Amino acid sequence: MLRLIATLLCLLLAGCDPGPPPEAPLAQWLGAEGSAFPPLDPDYVPQFPRDFGAHPEQRVEWWYATFNLRDADGHRWGAQLALFRLALEPHAPDLEGWDARHLFMAHVAISDLGGGRFAYRERLSRPVVGLAGVRDSPLAVWVETCRLEATRPEPPMQRRIDCDLDGLSLQLEVVAEGPPVLHGMDGYSEKSGAGNASFYYSQPWLTARGTLRYPGAAPVTVAGRGWFDHEWSPGLLKGGQRGWDWLSLQLDDGRALMLFRLHDGQGGNAGVRGSLIEADGTLTKLGDGDADMQPERWWTSPHSGARYPLDWRITLPAHAIDLSLRARMDDQELNTQVRYWEGSVEATGQTRGAPLSGEGYLELTGYAAD
Repeated sequence: MLRLIATLLCLLLAGCDPGPPPEAPLAQWLGAEGSAFPPLDPDYVPQFPRDFGAHPEQRVEWWYATFNLRDADGHRWGAQLALFRLALEPHAPDLEGWDARHLFMAHVAISDLGGGRFAYRERLSRPVVGLAGVRDSPLAVWVETCRLEATRPEPPMQRRIDCDLDGLSLQLEVVAEGPPVLHGMDGYSEKSGAGNASFYYSQPWLTARGTLRYPGAAPVTVAGRGWFDHEWSPGLLKGGQRGWDWLSLQLDDGRALMLFRLHDGQGGNAGVRGSLIEADGTLTKLGDGDADMQPERWWTSPHSGARYPLDWRITLPAHAIDLSLRARMDDQELNTQVRYWEGSVEATGQTRGAPLSGEGYLELTGYAAD
């Protein structure tokens, strides 16, 4: 905790190099108990394009995209971009000028799924003289040399990703097929009990084309599919909860699936929730008992010693969906401000007796030691 405080003070007061990332438990960043930030209004329904932008009155917010890509030789790649905004005190709406009350963070990661390579970068900054920030209309979110922006705000919405952090780069032109999908109750996604919630929407069907590059290597031209999330909240985790298991899948029958469960790091969890999304965008809300996630294989990181559940059995009994989820590569752990595993996965199984498969991304937080 002291290291985390020192890092934030260093960034806020002097813009200095904070050194190696602290081993900060996620609950210190996203704990809901005792939060002084205003609670969400469960009756509010997100409106677009307004809610594509920032919600600076809330404690934490992120814009997040993952991609499963192939190059011209059919070689598989995974890519992730996450841009975070963290308010360090309530009632800090300003995101311009010399505002030191918000911290921005960028994560970019690329998985060479055929070659067994994984690389990631992290950058922290403040909305000072344009180093980081959010522009609402048209949308632009940036952290120094990492940027996500809308190039066409009208449907079909188009975005550009242009991120280069210390030679690890991702440049993609992205098209969103279909409107945003609101999770939970019209976007109000309850997490760990009454009041502990986020507003959460996704664009589950992205097509992407562009280039990626490892440091010192030539750019690789890629194309494929992706998933976009945007979420904002005053706090997500209650006492005893350490993190979450989250997955997104694009299924070969045209549907998409999002599931998550909060956990205590010791095997206990708060139940599985999520959304099953039809090809036309119709959403079925999945509550406790509608879906199940059971880990089937664990992997211990040689970098952190954290033990992660990488392979899963996924069942949705009412929808006759039974899937085996497998990580396409074990070592996709990010040793950033908060250690977590984030990587490309594939699923095989059946629905109502017919074969079913898909691909997506899995995120596992709260398993590394404090």
